[in-house]
Amino acid sequence: MISDLQTAGNSEQYIDKSSPEGMRYDQYNNVFVKDSFVLLIQTSDVYDTKFLQALLMLEEEAKRLDYVSGTVSVADILKNANGGVLPQNRADIERAVRSVPKESYQSIMPDSQTTLAYIEIERGISTDVTQDLVPRVESLVANAEFPPGVSVEITGTTPYDVQLMDVMIENAAILIAAAFLFMGIVLCILFSNMRYWFLPIVLLLFGLIYTFAVMSLLGVKMGNGAIAAFPILLGLGIDYAVQFHARFDEEMRKGNSIEESNRVTLSNTGPAVLYAMLATLMGFFAMFLSPVPMIICFAQVAIIGVTCCYVSSLFGFPALVSIMKYTPKADHELPKTVILQDKYTHLLEGLVPKVTKAAFLILVVGLVVALSGIHIDPSIPIDTDDSSMAPTGLPAKTTLDKVQEACGSLTAFPLYVRGDSLRSLEALKWMDNFGT
Repeated sequence: MISDLQTAGNSEQYIDKSSPEGMRYDQYNNVFVKDSFVLLIQTSDVYDTKFLQALLMLEEEAKRLDYVSGTVSVADILKNANGGVLPQNRADIERAVRSVPKESYQSIMPDSQTTLAYIEIERGISTDVTQDLVPRVESLVANAEFPPGVSVEITGTTPYDVQLMDVMIENAAILIAAAFLFMGIVLCILFSNMRYWFLPIVLLLFGLIYTFAVMSLLGVKMGNGAIAAFPILLGLGIDYAVQFHARFDEEMRKGNSIEESNRVTLSNTGPAVLYAMLATLMGFFAMFLSPVPMIICFAQVAIIGVTCCYVSSLFGFPALVSIMKYTPKADHELPKTVILQDKYTHLLEGLVPKVTKAAFLILVVGLVVALSGIHIDPSIPIDTDDSSMAPTGLPAKTTLDKVQEACGSLTAFPLYVRGDSLRSLEALKWMDNFGT
């Protein structure tokens, strides 16, 4: 079930497809927008006949792919300029180049050693479908028989989005693994006075697995919002398990049986943790008021994850300690880190009277800081540029930067104009004047 998790497309994360804006965006994409894969090709000689022939063969293979409407490259331009036949020698190539207006090939051939080729996708094809084409295009490029020294890099909106999401998911896995490692180190140091100090991590792992399973069951897609929620649910999830473990160990030290300690722990700590969890969930539920799907996805994953971690601790902890026949550590087994914990406890006890005496001052300082934050908040810039989320070494981003440096931006700023008589002379004049 976990393997059925799907990733959210770029537009799905920012636009509510059921809203008027989302429906208008889909209508615009279905009617006007054509996605394309861009091949950045670098070679010692763009006009080499063997290179042009190999490029033309690659295009023919690409045209056989589903949903591909056509291709554009320097080989196509030279072929059309030579009567539908690719020039076979340098003289014919130079003649074909002279017969073509300079602006026709300048945008796809910024210099004699660099050229671009476009694989165009049919209009109205969804992002999910074009993402499935990425590995097939990569396979075609890898198997193309170009002459030695030819470098071909794939970029474009879809390849960039696919690589970015793959990297984010991979980094999320590394983040989760690192979080478990650091939590294990902290528990080993601070909770080594308890037997089986690693139990909270085991319960958290089960809670995380349940989270992925429930996400798949409910159709929640993996996206930026989901990835951002994992650090929060990991922190809350380990807290629930630690509280159950600490209270249970305390009851066992009183000489109670495992069954009695479980009963006291669940009847006292269980409701307290539940109330804290419900208060936390209310904050996440408030995010459903946002029209941005990515924020809603964040709330969904956080709610699912926190609930799964609580349920895992509530039912999993009593079961594990019963199976393992838990016994608390004897006094002679306690590590030296207990001394450090005692010092920290004494430090907190010493701070209590000082905090009580300065309660009003602390509240004033807290209020000033909060009001300052509210005042500064509107001036904090919001970064909506996807390229800033990508690591510097991402191949598709590096290639896209090269393309934009050579030929300018590939992203247009479209204006969607609707009306009853767009073909009228007045409407055409207005659009012409607006564009100039």
